Amino acid sequence: MVAGDQSDPADVLILGGGPAGYVCALRAAQNGRAVTLVERARVGGVCLTEGCIPSKHLAVFAAAKSSAERFASAGMPALAGGRDLGAFQTRRSAAIDGLVKGVAGLLAAAGVNVVQGNAWFVGRTRVCVATGEESVRYLDFKDVVIATGSCAVPGAGVDLRTADASGRRRRLRLARAGGRVRPPREPGCHCDAGRQAASRFRR
Repeated sequence: MVAGDQSDPADVLILGGGPAGYVCALRAAQNGRAVTLVERARVGGVCLTEGCIPSKHLAVFAAAKSSAERFASAGMPALAGGRDLGAFQTRRSAAIDGLVKGVAGLLAAAGVNVVQGNAWFVGRTRVCVATGEESVRYLDFKDVVIATGSCAVPGAGVDLRTADASGRRRRLRLARAGGRVRPPREPGCHCDAGRQAASRFRR
């Protein structure tokens, strides 16, 4: 269904449901504003579902595996047993799902209207949100907060294929931050977990 010129009012519209977006939504709701939050995927954003939280789970798992392997020469070879990455992924996914549900619960309790879809501006105070392949809706806002985050840029001229922290395959591009190349942490974690990983840099 296409909404046409019909639109819904939004006192405060927030684009992006990551750490900046959902915290802003909660604070605005606490201050008595009627809040609508638009997120194209799951609330929590890349940080919670693909980046920070999954990376930390991987780092802890890899560090524990690396430490256990050092006990083999100390007379405790059982601690250096094989890894079960399937079980690890299952447990990590469950932890992420729990956090996403927690954020969604906080937003619901605060009365924040969450709309899932891709949004773009079609006027000074209006956005269009694609909520399905053939379904859009329009929102007319009083105030708007753009909290969509950012994406990496190939500043270092390095283009690799790798798995992100959530285990999905994707193209990895190293971003230049502060004039220096900041490499991702995942390769080292994969090595500590007993998997092959490689990084390539060019100054």
